[in-house]
Amino acid sequence: MSHSSAHVIAIASQKGGVGKTTSTLNLAAALHEAGKRVLVLDLDPQANLTMGLGIDPAEVPTSLSNVLAAEGLSLAETIQVTRTGVDVAPATIDLAMTELELASTLGRDQVLTEALLPELRARYDYILIDTPPTLGLLTINALVASRYVIIPVQSHFYALKGMTHLMRLVRQVKGRLNKELEVLGILPTFVDNRTALSKQVQEALREEHGDLVFTTVIKTTVRLAEAPIGGESVLTLSSGSEAAQAYRDLGKEVIQRVERGE
Repeated sequence: MSHSSAHVIAIASQKGGVGKTTSTLNLAAALHEAGKRVLVLDLDPQANLTMGLGIDPAEVPTSLSNVLAAEGLSLAETIQVTRTGVDVAPATIDLAMTELELASTLGRDQVLTEALLPELRARYDYILIDTPPTLGLLTINALVASRYVIIPVQSHFYALKGMTHLMRLVRQVKGRLNKELEVLGILPTFVDNRTALSKQVQEALREEHGDLVFTTVIKTTVRLAEAPIGGESVLTLSSGSEAAQAYRDLGKEVIQRVERGE
């Protein structure tokens, strides 16, 4: 199925440690495995996605920070091919400074949108954006540039409280800056069905958000922590594992939801 333009999806959470980068990387790998052309943008100054795809941020000649800092560099010039089969526009620690500099830039929330040129969008089926664990300007740029947002939520009581801030920001961005923006789904992560709390959090999520919550849940497993160390996805490192299967299932759900919304 040929698209004139990629589906752009931000993966966002206002706190760290919810499996956001892990989910971005493995969802990208699952979409690639399903025959899709995938680009990931690493908008997090920690550059964990870049490292998880086997690229050393210290050796990156140009990164997204150069693009956002309006140095006349196109986003396409930063893209690197990875052994996972997905392309990446890498991050470096410089992004933290770039975010501060953006604060005084005119049209500061549209910079990423402008960098995603039509010819670049035409090269891919999916563009996934990994965001920092804050609700600052980099995250806002990602939401403004995206058609959809996926929200990973750790199976903790506090995660539910934190999610309300992100939902509010999504509503504000949709109201003022990007009318197209929609929540594609809420993804329960670090699920441990042996604990009552984990089940309660899932139930509360489904009660409040209904079908927005993905059927797929990501369980706690050491496999997911191991994969990025080797610069690969859990789908290649441990193809038969439950974790790899979960991300394949998530990939299918994402494709179904996106195509339903077309």
